[in-house]
Amino acid sequence: MTKIFGKAITPSNRLPLQLDLDALCKWAEDWQMKFNVSKCKVIHTGPGNTNGSYFMNGQLLNSVTEHKDIGVIISSNLKVADHCHYACNKANKMLGIFKRTIKHRNITVMVQLYKSLVSWSTACQYGVRITAKTRLCLRVSTALHKALFFSL
Repeated sequence: MTKIFGKAITPSNRLPLQLDLDALCKWAEDWQMKFNVSKCKVIHTGPGNTNGSYFMNGQLLNSVTEHKDIGVIISSNLKVADHCHYACNKANKMLGIFKRTIKHRNITVMVQLYKSLVSWSTACQYGVRITAKTRLCLRVSTALHKALFFSL
């Protein structure tokens, strides 16, 4: 994954970013590689951003408001709410799978399943522990209570 970041509030600030994109395309061409421009995205962040257009190999890059990168959702407002909703929904989906597939629900087994599958995948892999102070992310901790409720 290749990423280019830069501050581009005015049109003159956008030029270095475009030059970096051009240099990256030239490097790829020299090494006989190609970028799939349809998979390349631009995300504009911050107030006062002029939302400029960028090009690779003469093709306009798509502008998006959020992007999932290494399992973390990055939004244009740089808030973690969308990512927390995603992580909480994933935890609840896993608990739904437990509820539908496990017939004999022992509380010890349910806690172990929660700790090994739900807690690890949603909290660690998706960075929820980093944002645990956010109220939305506290919903993930209620997943354990649901797991215990399902076992009764």
